Amino acid sequence: FPSHDSSSGKKRFVWKRKISKIAKVCDNVFGGKIKFVNHSITEYVHPTKCDLVLLKDVLQHLSYDAIFKCLSNITYSKYILITNDVADINVNITDGGYRPLNLSKEPFNLSITKIFEFDSCGFHKQVDIINFK
Repeated sequence: FPSHDSSSGKKRFVWKRKISKIAKVCDNVFGGKIKFVNHSITEYVHPTKCDLVLLKDVLQHLSYDAIFKCLSNITYSKYILITNDVADINVNITDGGYRPLNLSKEPFNLSITKIFEFDSCGFHKQVDIINFK
């Protein structure tokens, strides 16, 4: 996903470099016991089981169709930890846009466990966990 450069008004694609750096640090810290993958979350299905998938500020930038596709592709994980800006009602967007999101409301109606809420830079965020097993 792009990050917005407020000085020029243009979007920059920087996440791939950041993920690579994070993966290197974690590899050093955990001795290769944790594997990071960088793929399109709506297209990629991991071939083996895992315990946890982290989705931080991802779903709030996806359309309903992409969110449903993403969640259906994550059947290989026991849990998904999701952080998003939270809303009372959901509004559909085009992929790459933005809106707050509440996965426990229509059209998702997911059974989520809220871990905690917090305010960040004027946005109300929520961290949820979904248990698929």
